Amino acid sequence: MLNRRRFVYGMVSVGALGPSFLANAAQRTSLPSLRGRLSKDVFLALRQHTFTAVIDQRRVPLVLLKVSDDAAGRGPEQFTVVFRGPRDPQPKDRVCLLSHPTAGSTPLYIQPAGTDDRSSYYNAPFNLLS
Repeated sequence: MLNRRRFVYGMVSVGALGPSFLANAAQRTSLPSLRGRLSKDVFLALRQHTFTAVIDQRRVPLVLLKVSDDAAGRGPEQFTVVFRGPRDPQPKDRVCLLSHPTAGSTPLYIQPAGTDDRSSYYNAPFNLLS
C-alpha cells in the first residue's frame, strides 16, 4: 500500500533521476529501426551494439563490429556488416532472425568470415538499389 512517506520518497527519486532518465530515453528513441529500409546509416548508428541472432534454435549474442564500404562509385549502395559472436555454433551461410532491444528485428543473411581462439565472425553483405 502506498502511504504518504513512500509517495514522497518516490517523487524525490523521480526528481533526482529524471534528467538522466529522460536523456537515456531520448538516446534510445534516436536509434534507427530494423523494421524499415535497411541502409548503411542504420547499421552505422548501431555499431558496437549487441544483437541477438537465432541460430540453430539457439539465441546467440552478436556484436556489430564494423560497417565497411564496398561501393566503387555511383550506383547501388554496397556495404558489408561485420559481427562477432561466440565460437560455438560454427558459422554457416544462413538466414537468421537478428534482434536488437530497441531497434527491433529483421531476417538477415549472414556468411562465415572466420574464427579465432574465442570468437566467430560473420559478414552480412548488402547490395541495395537507390
